[in-house]
Amino acid sequence: DIFIYRKSTLMGFIGIIDGGYIAGLFVDEKFQSQGIGKKLLEHCKQIYPCLSLDVFVKNTGAVRFYQNNGFEIVDTKTNPEFKHTEHHMVWNAPASDLTKR
Repeated sequence: DIFIYRKSTLMGFIGIIDGGYIAGLFVDEKFQSQGIGKKLLEHCKQIYPCLSLDVFVKNTGAVRFYQNNGFEIVDTKTNPEFKHTEHHMVWNAPASDLTKR
């Protein structure tokens, strides 16, 4: 699934594969720090009871962004393709939200 945030122009998008894995979240540089990434995540949180992703450890801004949006680091490993250390992060809907679905 791909969800797009746009007004007069494409501002950002998020791609979800395998029922909840975030393959990519991108916000155009001109529109960063305006809450667009958070809105895209919030939209997906309404659809998927669990979201996960992998992010390079050295991308501290992205790690902080995901932590601020409820994701937790559950594993850290070296990506065999890129040879960089990455965190596997997960967000799970609160149990009270699951009963509403």
